[in-house]
Amino acid sequence: MEEYKGILLEKGFEFCRIDYFHDLEGAEAFFLSHFHRDHMKGISSPDFHKVFKEKKGVFLYCSEITKRFIERDPEIDIPRERLYVLDREGIYITKNKVCIKVTAMRAGHCPGSLMFLFESYGGRVLFTGDFRLTLDDLKKTKALHKNDKVIKLNNIYLDTTFANPLYTTFPDRQKSLEIIKSIIMRSKAMQNITYTVILPPASVGIEYLMIELAELFKTYIHVSDYSYRRFHSFIQPLENIVTTELSSSNIHFCTFKSKDCDTCPLKMDKYVVLKIKPSAMFFDDFTYDDNQGYTESKSLDYRVAYSSHCSLCELNEFVTYLKPEKISPLVPSKEYSKDKIIDMVLNWHIKDDEVVT
Repeated sequence: MEEYKGILLEKGFEFCRIDYFHDLEGAEAFFLSHFHRDHMKGISSPDFHKVFKEKKGVFLYCSEITKRFIERDPEIDIPRERLYVLDREGIYITKNKVCIKVTAMRAGHCPGSLMFLFESYGGRVLFTGDFRLTLDDLKKTKALHKNDKVIKLNNIYLDTTFANPLYTTFPDRQKSLEIIKSIIMRSKAMQNITYTVILPPASVGIEYLMIELAELFKTYIHVSDYSYRRFHSFIQPLENIVTTELSSSNIHFCTFKSKDCDTCPLKMDKYVVLKIKPSAMFFDDFTYDDNQGYTESKSLDYRVAYSSHCSLCELNEFVTYLKPEKISPLVPSKEYSKDKIIDMVLNWHIKDDEVVT
């Protein structure tokens, strides 16, 4: 299966590039769904920055939070006035006598993550980027409905990270929180825990846990100076929750770049530290059923099932509800062809005695 390279295949969108910034020929409108590096290939390159210096009317479209992340990234040299914040009302972009409409929608993946609805004479397509939404979330998304009916979609460029029969279900975020809460309380009851350290899979993405754990344990959440300055100081729900003073909290969210986390409790032998890593990759259907959503690799070192991507079941619900004419997988698989991935998304509910080959 060919890797996605930032281009929509439908007519009318030839000048758009989404979540991939290497192929720049003919590109005059750029879109970033969220601030995760695997969706930002080429964004730090001199060739990409040159486009904004040589062409007028060229913008990078994103959310307000993503814009702030970009402005604080020393490797990205895009003029601030060329960062355009998309809202849910939609905007019209005209290039080379072609007009398209682009509408942003919440993606539920990480702070600032968006899905994009593209409309032009070539059709109407939805680009999900990375996302995790419930069916109830989807039904409340106004841009995908007209007169209380789902709009016609010619194609969905779909996050197929977990389009695999091993990952048919994931616990929802509330269930994952309950597992983490139980581990913390049980560990504290058994040992004199000094700090609980949460190890996120990316620099941003599990802020939901910060908010909920702060409320549950009536404490601040400690983050490194680097993490506070680059990411968490301007995410509004966190402004009264996070602190850079280690002495003010016993829950530490470790920065994604551990070398920048000078006051990390993991670097100090004098502390008894409980480590919890929220993760999806290590919890296929069989593992999750066996261990009830967590594993302990050694004393006080846990992995907990937590996903910010849709499971195969959730992908099926998503496309079954929207009924697109076509699906274009965004994430290639080493195991399955493009056609097989599409088939699994459409028909995930196989019998227990069937095997996907």
